[in-house]
Amino acid sequence: LIKREKFGEAFDNFNILLTRFPNGKYRKEAEKHLLLSVDGLIEDFYSKKDYLAVSEVYFNSDRKILFGNGNFDMLFKIGSSLKKIGLSGQATGLFDEMIKVFNEDKRINKLLLAMAKMDYDKRFYKGARKRLEQLLGRSSDLDKKTAVTARELLGDVCYKEGLFKEAVGFYSEVLSPLKGVNDSLAIRKKYADSLSGMGLHSAAYVNYKRVLKNCEDVGQKCSTPLIMGSYTGWGDCLYSE
Repeated sequence: LIKREKFGEAFDNFNILLTRFPNGKYRKEAEKHLLLSVDGLIEDFYSKKDYLAVSEVYFNSDRKILFGNGNFDMLFKIGSSLKKIGLSGQATGLFDEMIKVFNEDKRINKLLLAMAKMDYDKRFYKGARKRLEQLLGRSSDLDKKTAVTARELLGDVCYKEGLFKEAVGFYSEVLSPLKGVNDSLAIRKKYADSLSGMGLHSAAYVNYKRVLKNCEDVGQKCSTPLIMGSYTGWGDCLYSE
């Protein structure tokens, strides 16, 4: 069945074998092939964005087998699917388990970032900050894109906590030309928001104006909330001054 890529039927049959013959002499071989069928199912469902089906395969699988021999990409897709269907608690638990199993793997940076985003979405800012600081502490293993995303998210966390000065620091690092990062208008708008939060209205005003000027360019596609938020921020700065 696996050779014919009938992964669903193979999965069901290997599950039956392992349930009925838990101490059979083919157990290890059955576990190995069960994982092959799981991998095939996950790959197929995930590519079709059928995250509910991915999650169903996970809940019908033996966690011990999955974490004993499952590969990183397969488990990450399962965790991402759980998050996408709203089961962030289950996703966090799975990612935590993956960190224990793949502790020396550089790819756990992806896990830490994904978990920090989930904490942020749930307003667990303390947890998000802890994970992001842990992630940035792994500087030797950190690629540029992940580091930039982590700093931006730390800026978001600080802003939500009312730590505007710290937020300004993280956003300015991301926008710094020394980092080789393009001037992102969405980040610059958040930078302006933080300056305004510090009471630096003149500096904030300049940055809001810069966002709106760039949004007028034909090649720029700015979202309505970005434009409206920048006009609102600009007006607030003028009013405060």
